[in-house]
Amino acid sequence: MALARLHAPSLQSCRRHEASCSLTAPTQWQLPSSCSRQEQRRRSCCRRLQCAAAGAGPGSSAAVPTDAARSELKQQLLQAVSRCNNSRPGDNPIELERHVESLAEQLAATNPTPDAALSPLLLGSWALLFSGRSARLAAAAGMPAAAGPTLQQALQAASDRLYSLFYQYVPVLAGSAVGAQRGPSATNLQILKPGRVDNVVSTRSGPLPLRLCVSGSVETVTPAAGKETTCVAVRFDRFTVEAGSLPRTELSLAWLRPLGYVATIYLDGDTRISVGDKGGLKALQAAAAQQAAMAGYWRSILSSARAFGASRPAALLLGTAAVSAGVWAAQSEWRRQQQRSLQAASGAAEPSPVPHASSSPTATAEAAIADADPRLGAFVPRFVLEAGAGMIPHPAKADRGGEDAYFICDRGYAMGVADGVGGWAEVGVDPGLYSRELMRHAKAATSSCEPGPHCPQHLMEVAYLSTTARGSSTACILCLENDRLHASNLGDSGFMVIRDGELMFMSPQQQHEFNFPYQIGSPDSMSDTPQVAQRFSVEVRQGDIIVAATDGLFDNVYPDEAASLVSASKERGESAQAAAVTLAQFARMRAADPTHLSPFAYGAQQLGYRYFGGKMDDITVICAYVVPAPQPRSGSPPPPPPAARL
Repeated sequence: MALARLHAPSLQSCRRHEASCSLTAPTQWQLPSSCSRQEQRRRSCCRRLQCAAAGAGPGSSAAVPTDAARSELKQQLLQAVSRCNNSRPGDNPIELERHVESLAEQLAATNPTPDAALSPLLLGSWALLFSGRSARLAAAAGMPAAAGPTLQQALQAASDRLYSLFYQYVPVLAGSAVGAQRGPSATNLQILKPGRVDNVVSTRSGPLPLRLCVSGSVETVTPAAGKETTCVAVRFDRFTVEAGSLPRTELSLAWLRPLGYVATIYLDGDTRISVGDKGGLKALQAAAAQQAAMAGYWRSILSSARAFGASRPAALLLGTAAVSAGVWAAQSEWRRQQQRSLQAASGAAEPSPVPHASSSPTATAEAAIADADPRLGAFVPRFVLEAGAGMIPHPAKADRGGEDAYFICDRGYAMGVADGVGGWAEVGVDPGLYSRELMRHAKAATSSCEPGPHCPQHLMEVAYLSTTARGSSTACILCLENDRLHASNLGDSGFMVIRDGELMFMSPQQQHEFNFPYQIGSPDSMSDTPQVAQRFSVEVRQGDIIVAATDGLFDNVYPDEAASLVSASKERGESAQAAAVTLAQFARMRAADPTHLSPFAYGAQQLGYRYFGGKMDDITVICAYVVPAPQPRSGSPPPPPPAARL
């Protein structure tokens, strides 16, 4: 048996030209001379599968099914799968699965795609609808059998046994977690590319969402003598586990490379039925078709709502008002609970629900300062930050000062940046108001906070509780405690530590998904809270350079470029302020370059988006040199004990 790499010369014709891919007309991936042979193979395969379904002999004949009959069978199969996956009390699961198997056999006998393993229709994303067993269909497909007892065959037998145990007791690990009888609910997505396959299972069976991915190579197997069906051989080589925000775990299967054969017995533009050499039967639907079906479902719901509103408008208005009031009350209570826990952790005074008309926005922070321990302020550092900032707003937002903000502590040990979320402009709110007030409160709170591991988090929480403007923002706050740099970062802003021209440390971004960062905000924003911020403690030395910036820098300038630029500025004797301005101007130049492969464009292309050039945005950069602290004057009080510091 010869193995050939699965290949599709024309992916664009996969589904867009499905209508032109008739069984009798050659396509651009089939030679005209092979059409008759492909048609004969299809009809022979259909006869064999019909015989397997009806129990007839090989000589039985059957009429070529019509498109209407095929559509009716597909509809019946989907209904049977839905009933099997959502069984009711009193249903017999075995009988339900047998009914699905029977319909799959009948539909396989009408397969419109000869040699499905060679068809580009097979490529793409497929959502698993049903997973069961059908030894009869697997035998009828005529997949190759193992030959000869070898070490590889012994390992393969052990792998098959492990798969069977998973299928029976932990079905989510076998990619078959569908239906009420399969344990935890899960979604299974098979992504087929030329030469590769990813089997992705996502489930939430516990406190953390779980994502499992088994990847492998795919090769087509030419049929042996007397066999008509072409199948594919899958050799898995990698297993990946992701649980919530925990680090991804990857296991190489190269030492085992378990082998399995899969035959696709039915394939069209939106439905696929496959059997495996282990006896598995799977019904899948193209991911795009599944999304279209869900869109149709929601359209029907909206149509019903419109009809109800037309007949009973008063009832619809009252119901909408009740739901809105319930959502608002739930949001408010959730926000109050979050604020109470933060206040207990940070020690900040609870803000008054109705502030006095003459109170300033910094009243809460000033109250916290007034109640601070009088010993605070006596801390004598060995190093301080000699810092300066450069800020360039987006050209379209320059008239209102942009949406970024920053602060630098007058005592030279703390600094921070914030990036207001631009989506608030769509509802008439200036996104820069929240970020500027947030940084103003953070700077005010430095008077009541001494450097320490918890200082950045304390500043972020006090600023968050004190800010009254509407909006939301990312935030990155840094505090220097002698030779330790402590940081709390939330969102896609961040910081870097540079030593002798080399990048020593760079904070990772926090994003819910691409271009959707973590953010803190006003009570009506339903944003994140400071509790989810990432916290860091990095060793620094005299002469190190610290750069804190919003995503306007990191989306356009690569880290090694930024490190080289600020190091060169320092070597030329320029101040930290000049280095920050130089770096911000360089980022603006890159943002305006449509030919530059920016970090943002590279990340977008890795996820399948078509994006080129830089990303125009507000750019805020703080550059700080770690320098020796000025010597304290004689007669200064001794520093407080470590327990008094945050």
